[in-house]
Parts: sequence; C-alpha cells; structure tokens
Amino acid sequence: MENIVRSCPDIEFETFIFNDRCPFLESNCHTLHGLPGQDSFCHVEWEHEFIPLGDGGKESEEDWYEHLEHHKKWLWASRNCNDSYTLTKVPNGTCGLCAIPDLMAAGITSVKIVGREVPDYRKMLSVKIVAKVLEKAAEGLSRDDVREAAVTLRGDESLCRLGYLCYYREANPFLSERVAARTISEE
Repeated sequence: MENIVRSCPDIEFETFIFNDRCPFLESNCHTLHGLPGQDSFCHVEWEHEFIPLGDGGKESEEDWYEHLEHHKKWLWASRNCNDSYTLTKVPNGTCGLCAIPDLMAAGITSVKIVGREVPDYRKMLSVKIVAKVLEKAAEGLSRDDVREAAVTLRGDESLCRLGYLCYYREANPFLSERVAARTISEE
C-alpha cells in the first residue's frame, strides 16, 4: 500500500479499518453473496485433496492441511463474531485498529468503517472506537502504545490473539512476530 500511495502523491487513499465480516469485500471479492438458500462461496467448507506438484513444490501435505485448519477457524470467526459485541460494548468484527500507525505512516488519508447495513447503534460504537485509536496515534504515541490502546479499547484480547478477524495481520501485536519470522524463513 505504501508503495502505491508514495507513487501517486496527488491522490488521497482510503482503506478499510473496522467492522465487516470478510476481508475479500468489494474489489477483492470475486463471487456472489446472499443467493437464496446458499452460503457465500467464500464461506463454504469445501472438500480438498492435496496433489503434490513434484520436485518443484515447496508446500508439503502437512503445510496444506495446516492452512486448511486455519481457514476453518477463520470461517468460524467470520460467521460467529461479526454480529456480536465485547463485554465493554465494542463491536466484534474484522478490525484494522492495530495498523493505524502504519497506515498513517504510509500516507493513507482516510479510513472506512465498513457496514452500511448494520444497525445505527453498532455504527456509532464503531465510529467512537476508531476515533479513539486515531486520536492516540495523532497524539504521537509510539506504534506499540497505539496497538496496546487498540487492543485494550476492543476489550477482548482473545479475538486479537487469534488474529482471524484482522484486516492487517502483520500489524497485530500478537501475530507480527510470527508473520515476520515466517517471512524471514521464506527468504
């Protein structure tokens, strides 16, 4: 994102930040939702078979099935957490609050709270929590302090630890070390 923003200085960029159930929304979605009697294509637990690519294939069958297990957990979180609230009355759902310092540094000029179809009460709560995290970042708090504030404001660290509702998993303080380690080992 940063490379695109920097290469187009005359354009303002916006990104999703909070509150909808699928990271493949809008231009990233290549299927239909809401057909009568049908689950969304991306939410179907399809049957899979691992077929090795031969000597050139880097992914093992174990890696493949581990990936599928993570996908099943993401499906569960996507279906079961998005219309609920934490005990502190913060909407659960897909979130990018931990990425706000990185997005600001990259030159993103606005964030979008997704969910025009959600009740007004949920919209108001969403605006309040995003505004609080934006204020923390604008105050000049460190990246780690803003992330900590975001997790605290969410009020349910367990969902953050799972990472299945993150728009930007690389910014999640509980996952970023694992993501960085995996990236380094792949190079």
